[in-house]
Amino acid sequence: MGWRGVWLQAQIAGLVLSSIVWIVVAGLSLTTAATFLVAGAVWVLSRNTRAGLWWRFGARPATPFERERVQAAIVQIVWSRGRHQPTIWVGRRTGEDDAIMPTRRDLVVSIGLLGRMAAGRLADEQVCAVVSLASGRQPVTGSALVASMDAYCVPWHIVTILTSAIRESVIQTPLLSLAWRARWIVFGMAMIDNWYARRWSGLISVALLALVSGLAPRARRRWQIALWNLGLERVMSDGFDPARLSMSRATGRTLPTR
Repeated sequence: MGWRGVWLQAQIAGLVLSSIVWIVVAGLSLTTAATFLVAGAVWVLSRNTRAGLWWRFGARPATPFERERVQAAIVQIVWSRGRHQPTIWVGRRTGEDDAIMPTRRDLVVSIGLLGRMAAGRLADEQVCAVVSLASGRQPVTGSALVASMDAYCVPWHIVTILTSAIRESVIQTPLLSLAWRARWIVFGMAMIDNWYARRWSGLISVALLALVSGLAPRARRRWQIALWNLGLERVMSDGFDPARLSMSRATGRTLPTR
């Protein structure tokens, strides 16, 4: 199965929840739903413009010094030389990624990566490995389908942000952690109640929630591994695998395992 299949499986939870939200919104106000639709289309079409890159990554054009420093470091990568040199951007919101390639001709590097380069904590080979990793993931980060799904699943992304914010407190609170593990009992009782009351819509809704609750985390982990392997294949094909693996010492980050 290619990355698209694994990615689609990971989107099921977001697709189901977001569809429910958009159906409700359309039922309440068709104008509001149409406004969101137009806004999403504009975002997808403009996501790789200068304004779009600023919105997505807080990116600005690199200064001449920053551009020359990055280009000198990645000159060892065959596809980044000469006319194929990417346009360098510096991003303030790149998440856990030190480099992202939204298109084949644009490279967004994090401020943290530039700082480690300036401090001499990264060798040029390691910078090349980071950029190769970003290049391997470019089919995903540059996909219009992925961008469209992200726009459609905004309600789900809001839920995941809120969930991430309270995750630590849930893990550290035994009662909340126990309640989460006992959710299957609640789902089972709700399904039985809806069955005897012949509330078929309620039964289907609870069953979908239970299915999403069980499958979403596993599908998300599979997608994270597939995305990592997609980038790692490019790193290895560019010949920088040893440098990439040594980055755990240079950055202090724990790298995912295959």
